[in-house]
Order: sequence, then C-alpha cells, then structure tokens
Amino acid sequence: QEEYDRLRVLSYPDSHVILLCFRANDPTAATKKNILEKWVPELDRFCRGVPIILVGIKARDDSHDEGERPQPVAQVDDEDLFVPFAIRREIGSARYFFCNPSTDFGIRELKEYVRTPSLPGTAGY
Repeated sequence: QEEYDRLRVLSYPDSHVILLCFRANDPTAATKKNILEKWVPELDRFCRGVPIILVGIKARDDSHDEGERPQPVAQVDDEDLFVPFAIRREIGSARYFFCNPSTDFGIRELKEYVRTPSLPGTAGY
C-alpha cells in the first residue's frame, strides 16, 4: 500500500478536476472518515485549487451473474443516507453525483458536468 501511495501522487500534476469516488452501497461514517482523513489531506497537498466532485458509485451485485436471488440490502440508518451530503459540505465539493456503471445511470450527467467550462478551476476538460 505504501508503494501505491507514493506512486499515486505522480498522477496528480495538471489535473483539472478530481472525481472522489466511494461505494454508495455503504455510505457510512467510516466512509466519511476515510475521505476526510486520507483523501482530502492528500488532495489538498497535491491538488490545491482543483475542483473536487464527490461521486457515489453503486457496486455491482455479482450474485445476479450466478443466477442466485439477490440478497436483501442491509439495514441503513437514516443518518447514513445523508453522509454523502455532509461530506460534500465539509470538503467544499463542487457537486455530488450518484452513478451506477452497470446501468449507466448518472454517467452522462457526470461527464457533461466535468466538461462544463464554468466549473471553477477548469477550462472545460
């Protein structure tokens, strides 16, 4: 992990926008802690001034591929449903998007927003 941490920062120069993604199937306080304690300090150090877009990604349920019945979704506290919005406020994220790559839900809107020339700190990339 340390090796990857050192290599990852090499990809930051000349970034125009950061997509900070998390697993939307499990929006818990642990997710918030990880974003606030690991990712935000790193991005602040290496990408200061670059707009951050918070993206909740719905992970694919592989049980469908095996012909099994999907398992019920774990109970989520009402408070956890608002975690992405609390994170967005705390980190000053430009926007929050929810995407499901399996169905393409939200993907087009996210791409269009990222290309918006008026996005602070970007030139329409």
